[in-house]
Amino acid sequence: FLTDGDLSNEREMMAEIAANSGRSRVFMVGIGSAPNNYLMRRMAEAGRGTYTNIGANNDGGTEVLAKMTGLLDRLKAPAVRELAVRVDGASFDLTPQRLPDLYAGEPLVLLGKGDNLAGKLTVTGMIGAQPWRTTVDLSGAADSPAVARLWASRRIADIEAQRWSSQMDDTAADEAIARIGLDYGLVTTQTSLVAEDETQSVLTATENG
Repeated sequence: FLTDGDLSNEREMMAEIAANSGRSRVFMVGIGSAPNNYLMRRMAEAGRGTYTNIGANNDGGTEVLAKMTGLLDRLKAPAVRELAVRVDGASFDLTPQRLPDLYAGEPLVLLGKGDNLAGKLTVTGMIGAQPWRTTVDLSGAADSPAVARLWASRRIADIEAQRWSSQMDDTAADEAIARIGLDYGLVTTQTSLVAEDETQSVLTATENG
């Protein structure tokens, strides 16, 4: 799907992808200097595909050729499909909630929030016709404020996707986004940052005559 992302029916398209994509995958290609990257990335994630951004075509087509060739090469051979994740021995809020297929050279990036660093995370999928799995011991993980903010930002994206696909109504989505924005100090559609200047000023007065 190639577009500049200037759509008038965003919610309808997101709902259609989430409800009826089935075994299909949606690969978004944004063309131009200022496409709607946010929307197209969310649509690709909902359709378990990838998003490719191609800037202004002022280089004789070099960028178009390179990026489209890379995309078509990936489409030929998905490395792992039907990915699923579970955590045993601990409770984690993982994001993204809808996992894409993995293609050669692409990592699976999961961000998790939990009360304690324990348990085991198991990732399963299919490589060709064969089942595949790997397990990670979470006891060796380290707490990270930077990763926490990344988790919060990505969790907000999940909430927006649920809003667009009608899995969450506007009020619940706004409340959840506002809560995360306040907890993690993020600028969102429901929160903003205010700068307070605490510099002391000294005022003097003079009298003539």
